[in-house]
Amino acid sequence: MGFDTVDKIKYSDLNIDFEICGDYRSHVFLTKDNTVFKKFSLKYLISLLDDEYDIEEKVLNASGLVNTPEVLIPSSAVYDNGNFIGYTMPFFDGASIYDIDFYDGNIIFDCFYLKLENIIKNSENIVFPDLISCGNILVNDDSICLIDFDGLQISDYASSVMCSSLGDGRLYNNTKYFNHGLFTKELDIKSLIYLYFDLKFDCGLWNLNSIKSYDDCFNKLEEMFNYHNIYNNDLFEKVLRLYDDSKPNVYLNDTIDSIFNNYDIDYDLYSYSGVKKLVRK
Repeated sequence: MGFDTVDKIKYSDLNIDFEICGDYRSHVFLTKDNTVFKKFSLKYLISLLDDEYDIEEKVLNASGLVNTPEVLIPSSAVYDNGNFIGYTMPFFDGASIYDIDFYDGNIIFDCFYLKLENIIKNSENIVFPDLISCGNILVNDDSICLIDFDGLQISDYASSVMCSSLGDGRLYNNTKYFNHGLFTKELDIKSLIYLYFDLKFDCGLWNLNSIKSYDDCFNKLEEMFNYHNIYNNDLFEKVLRLYDDSKPNVYLNDTIDSIFNNYDIDYDLYSYSGVKKLVRK
C-alpha cells in the first residue's frame, strides 16, 4: 500500500523478562529493555489467514496507518525461522480503565471520558470494535493509551474481533453499523456510551441488546434512567438512538457537561449499597 514499514526483528534477539498475560490467541511479555512483545499462537494466525485477515501486513504498515498518538502501534514485527509470530510495542505505564477508582479524587471521570471521546472521534480512519474489552484502554494521571493494535479496524484493514458486551454480531448486520465489509464509526459511539453508563452508573446498557421491540426498549431504558435518577432528555434520546437502525448515533459531548455541572453521584448511597444514583448539586 506504499506505507513505511516497521522494523523486522528475530525472536531470538528479544530479551524476554516475564509474561504479562495470555490466552489461546496470544501471549504478552515484557522484555528487559522495557518493551512489550505480543506473540500469537500459530493456530490463531492460521485462523486469521483462513478468514482473510492479514495481520502481518497490517503490522508492517502500522507506521503509515495511524496518526493518533494515543493509539499504541507496533515498533517492530517479530519473526521466528522466517515466519511472522507477533510484534513489539512501547510499554505504557498505566492501569486498565476498569481498575481505576474515579471516586478517589485523582481523576475526574467526566473529564477523562470527554478526552477519550475526542480521541476516538478524531481517529477518523480507525474503528475500535473491541474498545471496551478489559485492558484495551489504559490510563494514568495525565494520559490515555489505546492498545490491542491487531483488534483495530484501520482504513481497509478489517478487524476480526468485537467486544462481547456489544452483543451478538448479528445485531450489527445493517448499513448503520456495518457497511461494505467494514464497521462504521457508529459502533464507536455505541461503545463509548456503553462505557460511560458502565463506569458512571454501574448500568449495563448491553441488557437492552436482546430487546427487539422499540417500545419495549424505550420502556426498559426509561426504567433504567428512573432507577439511577437520570433526568436528562438529551441523554435519553442519544441512548435510544443506539437501538434505532434508522437514526445515526450522536456523541455525548456537551451532554456530559450538563450532567456533571448539575448532578453528583449519591456518595452515601454508593458507599452503603454500591448503587450509583444522581443527586442535584
